[in-house]
Amino acid sequence: MQLPDVIARAQGFGSLTYLASVTPANHPHVTPVIVAWEREQAWVMVSVTSQKASNLRQNPNGLLHFPTSEQLESLMIWCSATLDDDVATKRRLWAGVFDYDLNAFAPGGPEESPGTAFVRLVPQRALLMSDAGLREQWRR
Repeated sequence: MQLPDVIARAQGFGSLTYLASVTPANHPHVTPVIVAWEREQAWVMVSVTSQKASNLRQNPNGLLHFPTSEQLESLMIWCSATLDDDVATKRRLWAGVFDYDLNAFAPGGPEESPGTAFVRLVPQRALLMSDAGLREQWRR
């Protein structure tokens, strides 16, 4: 399995997934997110004051977990994470990377939403498992 295969499998699960991070007190934190893929990286929209943003500032490692599909498959992608809140990045992502209207969550758009940022998730490794015993791995 190569990275394009990982991304294709992730997209097959849909855009709703779970992002796991670690709190400053070393406790796990898992939250549902909507992910959008752009080339070889994933993006998640966040509030700059959210727990996940705080966690990823402290520890820039996250895990995307795409839950079990109808084919009883599950995909986990370990990622390095960075928070981007610059207007140029916001404009680019607002202009069609996501498949939903970002204005529903940040009505000020890219220029007037200072409380909004995006998490850039760069895959480092992945594990695809199925109930049938399938186990495929990828590492950068």
